[in-house]
Amino acid sequence: MEGSVSSPLPSPVPLQPVLWPISRLHDSPFQPRKTYDPAKLAELTESIRLHGVCQPVLARMVGDEAQLIAGHRRKRGALGAGLQLLPVIFMDASDEQVRELQHVENLCREDVHPLEEAESFAELLAQHRYTPERVGARIGKSRAYVVRRLSLNSLCAEAAAAFRAGSLSEYGAFTLARLPGAEVQARALRELVSPDGISSDARCRRVAERYMLSLRDAAFDTKSEALVPEAGPCTTCPRRTGANADLFGDFSQENLCTDGGCFAQKTAAAWTLACEKALARGEEILDEETSRHLFAYGGRLIPGAPYVDLAAPCPEVEGNRTWRDVLQKARLQVTLARDDNGRGHRLVLRAEAAAALEALGLKAPTAKGESATGGPSAGAASDPRAAEAAQREAQSRKRATVDVGLEAMVAAAEAGGLPVEVLRYVTRGVLEASWQDVRRSLARRRGFTRRDTASAEQTLLAAVETMTAQQLTGLLVEAVAVRFATPSYAETYGAAFLDGCSLFGLEVPNLEAEALARVAARREAACSKRGRHVKKDEVSPASLPSSADVGAEASDDADDDALSAA
Repeated sequence: MEGSVSSPLPSPVPLQPVLWPISRLHDSPFQPRKTYDPAKLAELTESIRLHGVCQPVLARMVGDEAQLIAGHRRKRGALGAGLQLLPVIFMDASDEQVRELQHVENLCREDVHPLEEAESFAELLAQHRYTPERVGARIGKSRAYVVRRLSLNSLCAEAAAAFRAGSLSEYGAFTLARLPGAEVQARALRELVSPDGISSDARCRRVAERYMLSLRDAAFDTKSEALVPEAGPCTTCPRRTGANADLFGDFSQENLCTDGGCFAQKTAAAWTLACEKALARGEEILDEETSRHLFAYGGRLIPGAPYVDLAAPCPEVEGNRTWRDVLQKARLQVTLARDDNGRGHRLVLRAEAAAALEALGLKAPTAKGESATGGPSAGAASDPRAAEAAQREAQSRKRATVDVGLEAMVAAAEAGGLPVEVLRYVTRGVLEASWQDVRRSLARRRGFTRRDTASAEQTLLAAVETMTAQQLTGLLVEAVAVRFATPSYAETYGAAFLDGCSLFGLEVPNLEAEALARVAARREAACSKRGRHVKKDEVSPASLPSSADVGAEASDDADDDALSAA
């Protein structure tokens, strides 16, 4: 195929191969292929040098110019091998036909980059009236494969560049492509490419958890068409994971919102509407700062709060009736507040609720030092500071005992278990379904703290991917036992914690004694730093550290600080 190119050009014969000067063969302006792998191109060049071009390229005449349709890589290989002539088959084809042929030919390659594939898919759908099914049939892929590739066209420029450069994985690019807006994608990209020591898949799951919001927990009516009219109801929104199985088939939950901006807009609109209705009923609206304090750890009031939540169970009556049901005949002032998730809560003052219970004849007998609503007795209530201290001390005592019990349960549970992949699968599901304060407690006990942009809970979720079967078993047991382990409305411990103690043969009095000894040792160490000796009578259940944290969330450092300040 080598030879002189000074002789006249041969006449192109449709569908018949002719030898054509490479220098007179021009690339197509429609060629979708943008990159050529240098290593593979070198292999092709060497093969052509040894064996020549075995398959003619395809071209057409555009005026007096020969223009390639297919075979751009072979042309480059032939040039690299030093050839001057190339076997060419000419055909008549319009611009539209050339585009279609090139896209289909490009998609059949094994080394096509996903972004180039996505662009070709989009071209076939937009210009040649293809459907995802037809594109899939032409290249031997499923409809879902085509839809997912098409989503890559929505990547922001920064993410697309990272994907082409190889710093962003294919699944990472796919994860970002499903997030709306370049700003959100760019922010999530920084989390995906940050070197935090966890796997790429784990980082993708972390980003999905942060930016894809659960509609099941939304603080607004997801079926409402009038809440934000331009957005419409969530049930028919195409940005809901359940609305497009092809695009979101890797998510087990169907009701995840991928548009955080719209989610926030609806949350704000729902709160405004709730406030308007509350004011119309003569209710008060609690200020934002006080609301954040009362609901500091999720959707429940902190221990010792001066309010009760009308939607919460009333511990003084049987049948799991709510405060709303119990107090429906009482005319009490209602105050509307909202938690960190934007959900509204109708509250009444704890003292007024207790008085109403007594008036209704529903006040139940309680342990010494506790009122019917789980707070200090009437005598203690006369001194608000003493009442608050008593409440904190009781919670700290229970919290320290729970920590000892959890440690023992985890040790017992880790003695055996299921295959690690099964445990990892179950653990992810349990943690995703757990409340935020539960995940915080689990992270705190394992020493996980905020790292860069990841919270302690997210660091814990990422660590699940590298935990052993024993560690996963212990984590699962603790996740169940820690829920409501130290309820603020009763002196006893939570049912799940007590069940765990029974299951693993743990005696609560022994746990309490061990907890008291540990706290005393920490107090001794804290006071030693300040040159003060701890007297024996100072170490008692009533002298345990104070904290405003909920459940088992308080850190040992916080307890030590409280002890030192005593």
